[in-house]
Amino acid sequence: MDFRLAIVIPAKNEANSIQAVIDGIRTLSIKPHIIVVNDASTDCTAEIVKKSGVICLNHMESLGAWQATQTGLIYAQTQGYTAVVTMDADGQHLSSEIEKLVAVVSDFEAPDVVIGACQGRASFAKKVVWNIFRKISGIKIGDITSGFRLYNRSALALLISQRASLLEYQDVGVLLLLKASGLKVIEVQVSMDKRYDGNSRIFSSWFKILYYLVSTLLISFSKIFHKK
Repeated sequence: MDFRLAIVIPAKNEANSIQAVIDGIRTLSIKPHIIVVNDASTDCTAEIVKKSGVICLNHMESLGAWQATQTGLIYAQTQGYTAVVTMDADGQHLSSEIEKLVAVVSDFEAPDVVIGACQGRASFAKKVVWNIFRKISGIKIGDITSGFRLYNRSALALLISQRASLLEYQDVGVLLLLKASGLKVIEVQVSMDKRYDGNSRIFSSWFKILYYLVSTLLISFSKIFHKK
């Protein structure tokens, strides 16, 4: 069976960066299919994506980064892709690093999930949160909040299921779910760039950081250990 790769990019008001992200992916030798999920942008993000000729899935109202990602994952699963890479639309994740993630899944003992890790990008606040979360959860991943990930079909099936719905933060919530399901997760060191514009929604204040940590743990654990 041929290896079919899709790139899922959730985007909300990313008109300044989305074209560059798409153009970068198109330079790759592996030629993946690009799926952009427009999360009810109020700028011209959707128009740029449509003109570029890639798949554009539109939310009528903003549902957040994780549900936008899930929309792309569901579409990819219905289309029979072998693997899916998720990446941001703001320019932080470099298309040139996608092949590092893909190279790992050709191994005989390939993992279910490959995380593109760049711990050097972490601010002091992020490092504090990451260390707390590792101690509480037992997760050994270094770059906890990286959304630059490759998922195989097993991981894809899990992440479009009801168990993965309503995760407010897709990064650590997904990691907890993957761990509880026994899937194999590894990290690959990659380079990342600064976002084109804007600041982190989560790490802009200590109040938001605390809210992020508490709500992520409560929501994620409740989803993971919820009895069917």
